[in-house]
Amino acid sequence: LVTGTSRLPAVDFANANFLLSFNANLFETFLSPVRNIYSYGQMRQGRPGIRGKFVHAEPRLSQTAACADEWLPIKPGTEGLLALSMAHVIVNENLHDAEFVARGTVGFAEWSAALGEYAPDKITAQVDVPAASIQRIAREFATRRPSVAVGDSRDVATLTAIYALNGLVGAYGKAGGILFGADDISGPVPAT
Repeated sequence: LVTGTSRLPAVDFANANFLLSFNANLFETFLSPVRNIYSYGQMRQGRPGIRGKFVHAEPRLSQTAACADEWLPIKPGTEGLLALSMAHVIVNENLHDAEFVARGTVGFAEWSAALGEYAPDKITAQVDVPAASIQRIAREFATRRPSVAVGDSRDVATLTAIYALNGLVGAYGKAGGILFGADDISGPVPAT
């Protein structure tokens, strides 16, 4: 329902310049923690001269949050609101990948018009993150491409909001983004 395919997508954060995580405990329980730890090492130190940034939004200070460059201690259950607020900033400031949006989405005009109710100053009290922080992180996410957002939730609406951020930055089907169909896409496999 979230990505339009029945196959679980792979997140190529080994090649990302910006990783934005919403409650996805990458180093504890999210999909493959060992692969995630290895990919994180590649993102941070595996590319000479390039060090990816990692922002994690989660209510508790988990092991994953402790490893992030920035931890956003949001109120429980507000991941989707935060993602929509960031989407509002990206669309409102015209920072989205217009080519990808035109080619790969349907209903963008209607969806983006509805984002006004999620402006950072309108939801800051609900998520417990300052509006200025939401704006800054959204701008960085949109401009430090390739960027990728991941989330862990049982709520389809929340996941849709989070993964919509990937559409806004054109992350689907690109290195450093969300990939489908490849066997090894979360970073290089160590030589044996």
